Amino acid sequence: MLKRLEALAVLVLSTRAPGRLLMKEFQSMRFVRTLLSNRFLVVAILLLLGLTPSSYLLRTAQAVVIGCRADPIVYLSNGEQIRMTTNIDADASDVRSILYTIHVPTGVSVTRVVYTGGALAAKEAITFYDDQPPYHYATETLVRLQGKNVDVAARMAMRSLIQSVSGLSGQPLAVEIWLDQ
Repeated sequence: MLKRLEALAVLVLSTRAPGRLLMKEFQSMRFVRTLLSNRFLVVAILLLLGLTPSSYLLRTAQAVVIGCRADPIVYLSNGEQIRMTTNIDADASDVRSILYTIHVPTGVSVTRVVYTGGALAAKEAITFYDDQPPYHYATETLVRLQGKNVDVAARMAMRSLIQSVSGLSGQPLAVEIWLDQ
């Protein structure tokens, strides 16, 4: 590699007078050779250049990893599914509980609940009421944290309909959907 760089330096420096190098240009070539032979300096420069972008990327990545999410799926006896998503602007270890209250049409029951796992699955609980008129579904989400209030967003999805609301932990967040017949 050193030979290639020397050849490149000779080519660049000899463009002014083909076939001859001036003394000043020869000294420049010697400087390039000395710089390249000092491997410690080259390694140090490469390390500095390599670490600078990665430390910047690490800081950026840390800013993205704030918060946690829970997203249970409730299957109903009439064939419908309610997909609830809760985004919490806190670490999962700070969450004490996530309480979902589901209101569905009279005569409809829950056949299955799927908690999608993660650190919040053991902290989720669902209460169910069949007290709504036909085609009307509602959820209420209450997030409780240890000693602080943070931003929370609750979302409810059924078929292709999505409704969401934002608020703070400790506040009940209500969402409703009317389905077409």
